[in-house]
Amino acid sequence: MSGALHGLPVFVAAGEALTDLVTTGADSWRSHPGGAVWNAARAMAHMGVPSAFAGAVSADLFGAALSVPTKK
Repeated sequence: MSGALHGLPVFVAAGEALTDLVTTGADSWRSHPGGAVWNAARAMAHMGVPSAFAGAVSADLFGAALSVPTKK
């Protein structure tokens, strides 16, 4: 039986989650969740594959922003 039948992820991405900072003007920046491992886990989940991320997420504003997309 597959792990999905027991509520377990089929795909687990282990590694780092990063925050990409992109300039939006001379003095302004926008942050986006990123990092190859994080993006792979999210992409698999968007394709309907039960997925999980195994890694640390900081306990600050950047970590809070990374936690939001995991609930979608």
